Amino acid sequence: MPKEALPGQVVELPTVEELAQKVNEFNKAQEKAPVHPLAKFPTHAAFTRAFQEADPEERQKLAAAFALPTTTTADLPGFMLPAWRRDLVTYLDSRRPAIAAFGGSTALPAEGMKVEWPTFDGDLDALIAEQLAELAELKGVKLVFGEDSETIRTAGAASEISFQAILRSSPSYMAQWQTIMEAAWARYTEAVFELSIQAKATRLDPATDPLPAIAPGAKPTAFKSLLFEASAAVEDATGAPANVVLASKDVWLELGGADLPAPGQGGENGQGTADAKSLRVEVNNLTIERAPFLDAGSLIVSNDKAAKFSESGSMLATADDVAKLGRDVAIWGMYVPSEVYYPAGVLRYARA
Repeated sequence: MPKEALPGQVVELPTVEELAQKVNEFNKAQEKAPVHPLAKFPTHAAFTRAFQEADPEERQKLAAAFALPTTTTADLPGFMLPAWRRDLVTYLDSRRPAIAAFGGSTALPAEGMKVEWPTFDGDLDALIAEQLAELAELKGVKLVFGEDSETIRTAGAASEISFQAILRSSPSYMAQWQTIMEAAWARYTEAVFELSIQAKATRLDPATDPLPAIAPGAKPTAFKSLLFEASAAVEDATGAPANVVLASKDVWLELGGADLPAPGQGGENGQGTADAKSLRVEVNNLTIERAPFLDAGSLIVSNDKAAKFSESGSMLATADDVAKLGRDVAIWGMYVPSEVYYPAGVLRYARA
């Protein structure tokens, strides 16, 4: 290499041979220097692909030369935010099968805390008589009407909820609270109605009018006959045949396990049908509703004119408590357990 020239001094340049010698010496030095095993990989992706395709021995060499640093979610706590689903994942059973079977609920009267209705228990067959002769007096009759009544009852539940819980919750705590409490109201009123209907129904003697047991896989022939007879009795009491049949859980399950075909397989012209997919059971063209709150071994046969459930609810009541920065909330309603207009038209079969 040329020496640094001083001012006014002439420096001799190296010859071509000297430059070539220096290049050869540099190349030999580079050949002797250690080369990192990863130098041949231009990118990380190329290394990863080669590592996956290498045999076990080569993999060990590459792993020793370069151990991949690992990063997991545990190393990133500030980046791993909780992921909340905003829908309430639960099932709220708000069905009211007995109330629905009797045509749904009806509104309470606008005033008062007692509901009354007139009744007539006279014998229609004894009212009209033949005129024995012309100008003879007709039979004199006196119609006597009775009355029945029910006191209006009140039920509900209340909670005290802080403003913080109301304003800062997501999804809204208040919305979920109201949804759950409305479903609870439905269950409460269904239970009240079923037990009231059961208590007021005309209970048939199991010794003379037994509720037949249905053996698994057997045809419910006796049950079919019972429904026909009961429907006729309901018509005699109310003027219309039966269109409501409520069965306790055990009786309903017996019918589901009986020899009843699925709809569309001939049952429409035979005993009836049972469908596990829709949980629908029909016998003698009457739908058998599962009533979860009836006593075991019970069956109620009636029509939707014989009784009703009346209510005013559910309703939401709220009041702020400023001193506590909270809110009092309540779900409540008023109801009559049942209004039974034709007791003789609500038949209850039971087992001894």
